[in-house]
Amino acid sequence: MFNLIIILIVTTPITIIICCHILRARARTWADQVIAGNWQANATELNKYITTILSMNNSVLGRSEQDRQRISQLRNIRNALILKHN
Repeated sequence: MFNLIIILIVTTPITIIICCHILRARARTWADQVIAGNWQANATELNKYITTILSMNNSVLGRSEQDRQRISQLRNIRNALILKHN
């Protein structure tokens, strides 16, 4: 029983780190596809992925310049969509 608890204590943070990395990579790929014009998105989806990229980058290392550019471009696309529909 003690061994199982130790295994869970060790593997849980590793699993969380891997899941966060996968989620961040998917959000970045999706953002790149939208920015390139390969995929269409609505304002809700854009907000979701902007939030994902922002929340995943609140680490000690901070955001990369590429992520700042992605976020800026996604916000511009979102704002253009909102203005277009108003």
